[in-house]
Amino acid sequence: MRDERSACALAKCVDKITGVATAKTASSLTDIWFVTFKNGVIYDGQPATRAVLKIWINDWRYTSGLEYERRIYAEVIEAMLTARMSPCFVRCYASSSGCSQNSLLEILTAGMKNVTPDKIRYAWMRNLTALKSALPRPAIDDVSAKIKREGRLKEVPPSTTDTCGMIMTESMQGERTFHQFLNAGVIAPGGNSTFTDAMWRVLIQIATACYAMSYTKLTHYDLHANNIFVKNVPSSERRTVVQYAGELMLTYNNLDLVPKVYDFDNSYAHSLGTNIALTDRFGVCKWYGRCNLNIDNIDIMKVLCGVYKACDGLPVLQDIIADACCISSDSKSLMKDLFKTQYCWFVKGSGFNIEAYPESTWSKFRSSRDILYALARAAPASALNVKFDAVGQAPAAGADVYSVPPVRGMVRRAQSPVRRAPSPVRRAPSP
Repeated sequence: MRDERSACALAKCVDKITGVATAKTASSLTDIWFVTFKNGVIYDGQPATRAVLKIWINDWRYTSGLEYERRIYAEVIEAMLTARMSPCFVRCYASSSGCSQNSLLEILTAGMKNVTPDKIRYAWMRNLTALKSALPRPAIDDVSAKIKREGRLKEVPPSTTDTCGMIMTESMQGERTFHQFLNAGVIAPGGNSTFTDAMWRVLIQIATACYAMSYTKLTHYDLHANNIFVKNVPSSERRTVVQYAGELMLTYNNLDLVPKVYDFDNSYAHSLGTNIALTDRFGVCKWYGRCNLNIDNIDIMKVLCGVYKACDGLPVLQDIIADACCISSDSKSLMKDLFKTQYCWFVKGSGFNIEAYPESTWSKFRSSRDILYALARAAPASALNVKFDAVGQAPAAGADVYSVPPVRGMVRRAQSPVRRAPSPVRRAPSP
C-alpha cells in the first residue's frame, strides 16, 4: 500500500465505507471517509482493520499544504516509525498525489455494496462538486442528500481530468483527543500537588515525540490538544516499553496509554523544503508564526500551553509546567504572556491586527530536549522509571524499544530547579 499507484487501487481491500458531513458553515478542502478493511488485510506484518481516508482535488493554489502533509506522512513520519524513534504518531497506510476520479469511485463502490451504482456515482460527483467550490457537503454515504448553495459560493463541476490526492491513515475512531483527556481530570487523588500517573505517562510521551520531530527537523506548528489522540491499549496488548531519548532511558511497565500526533498540513520539514501554504502569500508566517523554518521547542510549548490552561486555578501544577519550560524569571513572565493568547496561537494583538511573536522568542526557553529532561525529573517514580546518562544501558528483556539518538554537539542549558512531584499515596487509575 505504500506505493502511490497501489494506493489508488485499494478497492480490493475495502469492505465498508462511511463518510463525515461538513458543518453547514464549513469550507473544508477535504472529504473524509471511514474505511473498514476486509478480513486478512495486513500492513507491516500486522492486521489492519480500519482507516481514515482524506481526499482532495489537486489545485496548487489551495491544496498545496495537503500535498505537503501527504509527503510528511509518506517520507518523514514513516521513516521515523520504521526507525523506531517513537510510536507516538498516527501511521499512514497509503497515499497518492494523483488518483483518478474513477479509481476512487471504485474504492467507494467496493465499500457501499448495498447501494446502486447510479446513487454511488451521484454521491461521488456531488461531493466532488462541493470540494471544487469548498462548499459544505453531506457524508459520502448519504446518497440522497443534496448540496445547498451558501453565500456567494457557486457550484463548479469538476473536470473529468481533475485528479485527487489522498492520505489513508490508521483509524483513531473511539479514542479520546488529548483535549478530552485533559478534561477528564489531570490531578492526582488527594490533592493538587501533581498530575495523575496516567497524565505523566502521556505528557512525557508527547514531549518525547516533540524531541523526535526536532531531531528530524520537522516542526508541526499546530500541535494543539485536538491534534493528538490518546490511544487506550487493550490489557491483552500492554507491553513494557523502553524509550531512549538522548541520554534518557524511560521505561513504561505495561503501558496503557499512547498519544498519537497527526495533522501536518501546517508543518515544515527541512528535508522536503518549502511548504507553499506557509509562504508570505498566505500571511500565516507573519500573522501566526508558522513559517518555513524549524523552531526546536515551539511544538512542546504549544502542548504545554494547553496543559497550563487546563490547570487554571491550580498554581502548583502550573509551576511544574513553568519550571519545565523556563530558564529564568524573565522567561517565566514571557511564558505567561504567551500562554494567555487565545487557543495558544502565540500572537500579539486581536482581530485583524495580529502579529506573531518573533522567532527569537523561543530561544528564551529551554530546548525541546531540555523540556523533556525537566519533565522526566519532575515525574513521580510511580508513573514511569527514569534513568539519566543511560546511553549503552540495556533494556529489560522482551521490551518494545524505541530510540531518538543524542544530538551531537548539543550543549545542555543550565537547569533551573525543577520541583519533583511527590509520589501519590496510591497509584491513580487511568481515566
